[in-house]
Amino acid sequence: MDSEPNATHPTPDPLLAKSAREKAIYHLAEILHAIAPREDGEQDSTMTTVHIVVYVFVIGIIVLVGTVGNILSFCVLSKDKKRNSTTGLLQVLTVVDTLCLAASLFIFTIPTIHKETNWWPSLKNAEPYIELFSWPFASICFTATVWIVLLMTIDRYLVISRPLQSRAKGSARIKVATVFVCVAAVLFNIPRFWDHELVTTSDERIATEHSALRESALYKLIYMVILHSIFRSVGPLIVLSVLNFGLVRHLRKAQRAQGELGRTTIQENNVLLMLVSVVSVFVVCFLPDTLVRVVYVILNLGFGKSKTKAIMYAHFVTNALLVLNSAINCLIYCFTGQKFRKQLREVCSCSSSRCAGQ
Repeated sequence: MDSEPNATHPTPDPLLAKSAREKAIYHLAEILHAIAPREDGEQDSTMTTVHIVVYVFVIGIIVLVGTVGNILSFCVLSKDKKRNSTTGLLQVLTVVDTLCLAASLFIFTIPTIHKETNWWPSLKNAEPYIELFSWPFASICFTATVWIVLLMTIDRYLVISRPLQSRAKGSARIKVATVFVCVAAVLFNIPRFWDHELVTTSDERIATEHSALRESALYKLIYMVILHSIFRSVGPLIVLSVLNFGLVRHLRKAQRAQGELGRTTIQENNVLLMLVSVVSVFVVCFLPDTLVRVVYVILNLGFGKSKTKAIMYAHFVTNALLVLNSAINCLIYCFTGQKFRKQLREVCSCSSSRCAGQ
């Protein structure tokens, strides 16, 4: 007897839906049909559902809300008349974070819609080309995020420990360092452009697969494990944790002497509080991803392709945290900066007045 395709969740017939109740049931059946595993996949249905919920809905919402927050943050930081190196770097971080959010749609949301659902059939022709370039672009953005946060922390630490020398060099030094960091992030990720290659499948479709370089044990060991750990995960997190501890100690000491400080010093301490909060959240969001990567390397010392279910579920959480880190800074600024909250209200009131005028 011939089996019907996708018999678990059959495609509903809209002609059968007549009453409002039947229409509601019909739409529910459509959703179940859309998120059901495909015929050609053997993936656990629970895993598929979690995949869709996290990468499409959760990350999609984070990207939308975070992009609005980053735009508002950039506008507020641009209004600051007493700009310092930290304020300028926070603006750069806002731009890089927004690029990270955009990249997240292309490496998480769009591939999930293509591979796990039937929501966007025409995507199958474009998705291989999107995947070919989206991962290198995303890797550049996330690398730049790590290094910009590191640059901000080092700069503020030097301002505190060597105030006269740091101020004498001025903002020109920071601008040069920022350009250097962005260029270095691009250069560091050039090999990622050769991670994937286009292939033609047996049914004449274009798809992507790992290249010979990506499958090379030497490439995995040197670039993806050693260099990635030193420059993008373990190394930066250690440096950030040590420097952030020093900044917190200075901030507590300054807060105890708050009554003896001038207005300018108090404003600088408020900026420091904002930076410490940003770095702390950054460490919390990036640390789980680093730990999962270390565990994954230990479990795959033979450079195999196997992944346990626990590791796969952990990746859902850690990837969502990485995206959240690029979306949450506006909220941090609001909680830690009274001046930021005031300027944010001004920006929002000006925007609403313009809309009312039109």
